[in-house]
Parts: sequence; C-alpha cells; structure tokens
Amino acid sequence: MKQRKLNMQQTNRLNALLHNAQHAYISNEFEQAALLCQQIMAFSKNNPDAQTILSRIDMKQGQPDKAESDLRLAIKQHPRHPGLIACLGTLYREQGNYLQSLTYWKQYTRLCPRGAEGWQALATTLCDLSRWSDADTPARTALKLAPKHSPSHANLGRILQMQNRYDEASVYMRKAIELAPDNTKGLYNLARLLMETGELDEARQRLLQLLEIEPEHANAIYLYCRHTKFTAFDSILNIAEDILSNESLPSRNRGIMGFSLGQAWADLGDYDKSFAYYKQGNQHFRNEIDYNIDDDRRMLEVISTTFTKELFHAHADSNRGKNLIFVLGMPRSGSSLVARILDAHAKTVDTGETDTLGFAVHNILSPGEAFSEVRDFPFPNICHITPKLITQATTEYSNALHAAFGKHARYIDKTLYHHWLVGVIHILFPKAKIVHAHRDPLDNCLSIYSTSFEGRFFKFAYDLKELGGYYQIYSELMEHWRTTLPEGVMYEIANESLIADPEGEMRRLVAFCELEWDDSFLKFHEKRGVVKTQSLSQVRSGISNKSIGRWKPYEKHLQPLIDALGDAIQQSR
Repeated sequence: MKQRKLNMQQTNRLNALLHNAQHAYISNEFEQAALLCQQIMAFSKNNPDAQTILSRIDMKQGQPDKAESDLRLAIKQHPRHPGLIACLGTLYREQGNYLQSLTYWKQYTRLCPRGAEGWQALATTLCDLSRWSDADTPARTALKLAPKHSPSHANLGRILQMQNRYDEASVYMRKAIELAPDNTKGLYNLARLLMETGELDEARQRLLQLLEIEPEHANAIYLYCRHTKFTAFDSILNIAEDILSNESLPSRNRGIMGFSLGQAWADLGDYDKSFAYYKQGNQHFRNEIDYNIDDDRRMLEVISTTFTKELFHAHADSNRGKNLIFVLGMPRSGSSLVARILDAHAKTVDTGETDTLGFAVHNILSPGEAFSEVRDFPFPNICHITPKLITQATTEYSNALHAAFGKHARYIDKTLYHHWLVGVIHILFPKAKIVHAHRDPLDNCLSIYSTSFEGRFFKFAYDLKELGGYYQIYSELMEHWRTTLPEGVMYEIANESLIADPEGEMRRLVAFCELEWDDSFLKFHEKRGVVKTQSLSQVRSGISNKSIGRWKPYEKHLQPLIDALGDAIQQSR
C-alpha cells in the first residue's frame, strides 16, 4: 500500500521525533529511543530512519537475529536507504561475516561517495579479510574527505604497516597521535610498529603513555610485559591482577592478563605463581574457542593419503619456486631465528607470517568460498589440479610478494601453519627450498603455552593435553613429509644444534638454500629490519642458550603435557 504524503506539520513533527530518537540512542537511553521510534512508526509506517535506530538498539542489546530480520524486511521496501545499508554492514561485520558486510559497505559508498565514514568502514572490513592492498584506496579516500580525523590516519598507518611500508605507516600513525594525543588505538598501533622495527625503547614509552590514558588496556599491558624484564612487582602488574580477577570484563582480556602475569613472575623467579597465571590465561582463551583435536587427526589422515611419492613425481618437471625459501615448524620452535639468519643475506627478504599462500591455495581448491582455516581445505582436489590452476595460484602468490616487498632474488616465507601445506608447496613450487625448524618438544610446548597468540590457527595451544596431542600430530605429519618428499627438498635444523654450533649450522643451512656465504650471517642480529613475531626481542639479541631447558622449573605442573607427548619426547632427542 502506498504511504500517504505527510503535510508540513506532520513532517516537522516527524523530524523532531527523529532528532530526539537519535539523541536518545546516542545517549544510550534505548528505552526512550525505542518509544520515540514507535511514535514515528504510528504515522510514518515502516519509516527507514526509525527502523535503523530500532535495529541498532537490538544489536546493542544482544538481539542480532531480530535486527537482521527487521533490516532485511525494511531494505526490501527502501533498497537505497543509506542508514539501513550501513546498519546491515555493521551487523554482519560484528558477526564476523566480512564478505557480506563488504557487499553492503560497497553499496553504501556508491550511494554516499562523500561520506568519510562509509569509506572508513569499507577499508576496515577489507582489513578484516586481510586484503590490505585493497583497503589502501578506501582508507585514503576517507582521509581525503576527513583530513583531521585521527582514526583515519591511524587506520591508514596500520594498512601501510601490514603492506610492509613502515616508513609511510609511521608518518600516518604519528599524525594520528598529533591530532588526538589521547587516541589509544593509534598509540597502540604505533607501539606495535616500533616493536616490529626494533625501536623497543620508544615502543615502551608509547605503551606507558597509552596506559596513563587507559590503565586497563589489556593488549598494551601484555605487549609491555612481553618485552620488559621485571625486577620487582610494579603498579602495571597490580592493574593486571585487578583485570584478571574482574569477572565483569571480557574473558579474553582477563586471559591476556594471565599471560602477562605469568611472564612477570617467571622474570621474578617464582615459577609456581608463573604457571598458575599461565594456566588461568590459557583457560580463559580455551573457553572462548571451538576446537576438537579429532579434526586435526582427520586432516593428517587425509593429507597422508593424498600426498604420495607418485603425486610429487607427476609434478616434478618444473623450475617454479627457485626464488622461494619456506621456513616452517611449530610456533616458538626457532623458525623466526632461522628466517632472520637467512634474511641477513643482501639478496633475500623475509616476508614474515602472512596468509598470502593460504589465500592463493584456497582460491584454487575452494573457489568462491571465504578462507577461514587450513582444515577446511579439500586437499584431495590437488590430485586433479590443472596446469591452469597451478599458474593461477603461483602467479597470485608471486604478484602479492612483489607488491608487498618489491622484487628480490629470494623470498623467505615463514608462515607457521605451512607445515600442513608442505605437499601443496612442493607441487606448486617444485624448486622451492623448505626448511623445517624444530626444538625440544617440552621447551617448545611450554613456550607455546606461555604465549598469548593472535589469529585463528592456534586453537590447539591452550590446554596441555591438547597441546601435546597436537604436537604428536605435527610430528607424524613431518615424518610423512620426510618419507614422501624427494631428496634435497626439505632441510631440518634443530634449535639446540644451532645454539651449540652457530657457524657450522649456519653454513649448512646457507648451502642448502643455495646462497653465497659471507660473514653477515654471523651478525644477523645487527641488521635493521622488521620482525613481526612473538620472538621479536629474542631474535635481535643474537643466539642464546637461555631457552634450553626452560621447561624444567615447571616440570611438576607439566604431567598432562608429558603424557600427551608420549614417545615424541624421545624421538626428538
């Protein structure tokens, strides 16, 4: 039914009600805002502005399904209403449905090209999808439309950082703080950038500056604790304890404090307290995730069946990958140290940990679907891969490396979950060098257990029994690669051997990678450069034996891990 046209008096009343409803919503007076919207609907049925406010209230009050249902109904009647479109874009992003969110933010920017907030939301959603280069243009558009908007400078800085354009990123991040000295997100991102580029002193200063503004910023506390050696229990740790014990705060924030306090008490030499806090941190993280180790066992079975000597032989006749070195292993296994050593060569570049290969592989194995987890890959599809698809994946991967790092003679990819993709790597790039970094299982697993990871690939890390079980799966997987890959494709280096004989191990590693030796490898820790991993402090300090036997002070707490590791402990020694 066609809605009747409002007269001037009704229009004025409608505008006044909308103004008051919006003001009430902004003031968190949701009941009053909803009441006003119902009054609007009484004489302006299906009013899209009122429906937008009502749906935002539903989202705030934890009713996303109702919000989605009402918004979809409203948008059928008002398909070009910016408020409804933006509301759906926000709703889907909050639900983690980034592809759907992206659709609506693209539509919004077409309708409202002069609205900086739409371009900013589009850029942010692309960041959620790790599409950093795609996010660059909308982020710059938002900044052009709102040049004094501090978050827009910070957002572009983060996007540039993720494209390894650190000098440019620093400029925008510092501008963000200049425009808004209390921009805690900007301060945090700048501190992370400074950590990654080795400017640790200024990074700590920025974190302390942030904590003066927002003392309970959990990520800032963790980053500070992670890269600070404590000699006494200080005020920051008191705040961390308060956060950990506050049941009203998000579980993840409380978990991060468990890891922070565990690190601090290890510095202070009380390993029982240290483990107790690590355990609390891990429990909070484990409670927040959905993980079943049987899924990884099934993936191991599928991979073992799919990737055979015969399959590798069928794809052996190619020179693809001569410029690639893949360094992989468990998290905290010494892979960052190995990559840093290789990066000391003048003709190599360390690309760090990225999803670049994951996306390229996903696009040929599961085209049209969103990349979520490696375990979702239909690995048997690789048996039917065509030369065209191989070219698609290798070109996509190579182009992404060139765009992010420029052209170099050799690229070092250190993405950790690539131990699952060794077979795919060898099929796509038969001439690539694969380096497997490994470490004593107990030291390795304790180091994982004491680390707060970011990302979706570490779900196994937060329970000692599951961690030991996953390590067993990983050990079986690496044994499969040892027995099926052609000779000379994969080189294995133990962290303990590298510490015991640095130059000898380095020379063997360099020879395997077909790099020319020079003494710069021995001074790898002196090279300026970017390190993005949790090991960023350690790898800049050179080779040390401090990490060997780290598990021993915690031994009485580790029996579930020891039992789960089983014979993997002896097999590694």
